[in-house]
Amino acid sequence: MTTIDDVTRNKTLRLYLKRSWLNPSKHIDTGHMKSEVSIITWESKGKTYCEIDAEFTLADCYKTVTINLFCLKKKDALDRIRKLDLMMEHLQGIRSAIENNIELLR
Repeated sequence: MTTIDDVTRNKTLRLYLKRSWLNPSKHIDTGHMKSEVSIITWESKGKTYCEIDAEFTLADCYKTVTINLFCLKKKDALDRIRKLDLMMEHLQGIRSAIENNIELLR
């Protein structure tokens, strides 16, 4: 766990960065996913403030969707965690439906 003392004042600390290609390397389509999380700190009137800036990008079939998961307060972070849990639930449901019915395909 990162503490406020770990982060240099008025700086950005990248916590997570990952990019994955959705298709095999020799495939014509360049679809990808990118996830990035940073902590940004700044000082104002003698107090140190912190925010978490997080984004998830999905690009496929010439379309791109970016989901911003910016958090300034603890309540924001809890809301973003709920959003991520819901997204994962939907993706797992799609995966299960395909996996459970794959035998129907030729």
